Amino acid sequence: MLFKFMRMITNFIVRVFFPTKVIGKENLIDEGCIIVSNHYSGWDIPIIYKAIPYKMNILGKKEVVNLKILGKLFKKLGAIPVDRENVKPSTIREVIAVLKKGNKIVVFPEGTRKKPKGEKIGKIKHGASLFALSTNVPVIPVIFDKRPHIFRRNTLMIGKPFNIENLKLNKDNIVKASDIILDKMKEVIKELKEYKINIKKK
Repeated sequence: MLFKFMRMITNFIVRVFFPTKVIGKENLIDEGCIIVSNHYSGWDIPIIYKAIPYKMNILGKKEVVNLKILGKLFKKLGAIPVDRENVKPSTIREVIAVLKKGNKIVVFPEGTRKKPKGEKIGKIKHGASLFALSTNVPVIPVIFDKRPHIFRRNTLMIGKPFNIENLKLNKDNIVKASDIILDKMKEVIKELKEYKINIKKK
């Protein structure tokens, strides 16, 4: 009941202040998965919660998740705080346990909001690939078109789910899996660009 109430508040805030067109909802699946998204601001979290109509956990920077007001909302929605400089083994175990129960978790694999100039995504860290190889659950790439701003329309594209197959869990394969995830995210960026071009032609 509390989760539904908090989601209702989140949906209202996002609908009024951060209008976002969501493309690709048909790519969502009703099973445990890792949703990987590019990252612009703390508002990415509630926008994703509204865009994806499933109960999810989100791996978020501890400084954001632990904020007095906004952080409380994030925690009620299932956000898991993470220390980017010193990821605790207990956090990794918690995420893997969530996925093995068939739940969804959102990860911002860049681990930062900073990006190369003009790019929608930068280098990614290896957390998402570690989780994928540890659980064998599908990965769904999600891309924000631009940084969320109050009253400015935005677009969020959801890509097709994919599995990372034939890679055993070891250090080298975690790096390879990260490359696969980044390539898939870049494919969605390309699809989003083509979508915007086609919209302008109409």
